[in-house]
Formats: sequence, structure tokens, C-alpha cells
Amino acid sequence: MKRQFIRLMQDKVCRYQVRLLAFCLMDNHYHLVLQNSSGRMSDFFRSLNSQYGAWLQWTFGGNGYVFQGRFHSTLIQEEDYLETAILYVLANPVRAGLVERCERYPFSSAPLYGTQQAEGWLDSGYVLDRFGDRKGLFQAAARYTDSRLDARATAFGPVLGDPDFQKAAVARFDRRSAPDPVQHRRKDDFYFLPVEQVMRNFEQSRGVRINDMDTRTYAGKRLRGELLVALRDKAGLTLKEISEIDLFADIQYKSLSQIYANARKN
Repeated sequence: MKRQFIRLMQDKVCRYQVRLLAFCLMDNHYHLVLQNSSGRMSDFFRSLNSQYGAWLQWTFGGNGYVFQGRFHSTLIQEEDYLETAILYVLANPVRAGLVERCERYPFSSAPLYGTQQAEGWLDSGYVLDRFGDRKGLFQAAARYTDSRLDARATAFGPVLGDPDFQKAAVARFDRRSAPDPVQHRRKDDFYFLPVEQVMRNFEQSRGVRINDMDTRTYAGKRLRGELLVALRDKAGLTLKEISEIDLFADIQYKSLSQIYANARKN
């Protein structure tokens, strides 16, 4: 049953273009760490849960709901807080006494990082970059002992981050709750990082300065595609805004969408 759920999850991640960083499927619940990069997170969960429920009933019989109520979500700041959330999710089977090490649990993302099985639906490269490599990830997971996330409860749900992040998240929620429809904009639906920070993180993780990238080479084009994805998904820039950055000035606007789609697959 768990393998069927994971197969369906892979399909829904690709179909609804959410960015999956970690997952763990237990007997009676599951945890995901993902980015709502497409704005279709609710559709993702609704489709995943309903199709899995239908498969269970068709396979084993019965009726009623497999998953009751709406999914519970926690807004997570990037940086160290995101690493903490990933470790918390991967450590679930260890806390439950099912395995001694998270990478030995077959129904989570832990054993998939850095393998071909993760390609196209699990952003294992980003996670491994955060922890250095597989060894660094598993060592950090082995040291992780917290039994809960230290998230702050707010009017729109838990928030995991520093005080400034929490205040900004609450302020955005308050603006979205206001009656003025002008405030209901795409960038207010998610927490995006400043463009400068996204570029700085990109340079640090790739070991290259953006201004030094040679886009005449295959490696340079590949890096530019990865930067395009980062600016779109992490900074929330539109393709029009990205086309105005010098590095992308020689690309026709209509081509950016295809470059973005191809880069996300790699």
C-alpha cells in the first residue's frame, strides 16, 4: 500500500509542479516538505488523497474517507529552519522505533537522495547541497533528537522561522484577509526570498560567480537554467521580470518558459 502511495505521489508532484524536498509515509499519516512553487498545493493534496483513497477501496473494498479533513501545513523559513524540518520528517520512523537509522526506512525520501530513483520528482540535489552530501545528511539525521518542531501558532497555522519571518508571514496573511482585492496578489500567497539572497545562495551552492558564467558553453547554459528556476521558484519573479536581467537578455521571452521547464526536469 505504501509503495502505491509513493507512486501516486510521484505522479502528482510532476503533474502539479510542486517542489518536493522530503517525505515520510507512516502507517496512519505522512509528512512532506515541499514548496508550493506552482500555487497548486491544495490541488496536489486533494488529488493525491482522493486517488489513493479510491485505489484502497477498489483494491480492498470498504467505503468512507481514508483521509479526513484538510491537510495541516506549517510555513517554513529557508536556511536552518528548512534543514530542521527535513530532519524532523526523516527521523519519524526512528522516533517510532521502526529502524535505527532513517536511511534504512524504505518509505521515506532518505534512501533516495543522490540516486536515479529521485530524478524528476524529488529535489535531492538541493537537500544534499544543504547537508554537504549523503553522509552529511545521514550524520545530521542521526544526531537529530527533537520530538517536535518549534513552530509558532498563528491565525493561519504554524510558522517555523525566526521572529522577523513570523511577523512578515502574519502581516501577509492579514493583507490577504483584507476585503481589498488589490492586495490579493501572487507574491503575497507565498514567502519568497529577496532576489539578492537567491543569487547569493546560488553562487555559494554552485561555487561560481553569476557574472563569471559563460553562457556560450554547455555548462554555462545549464547553470543559467538552474538560476532561472531559482529566481522563478524561490524569489517569485515572473518570466517577464527575469527577461530583464542582463544574464537572460539574449534569450527571447517566449523561450524562457521552455528553458525553465527543461531545467526543472534536470
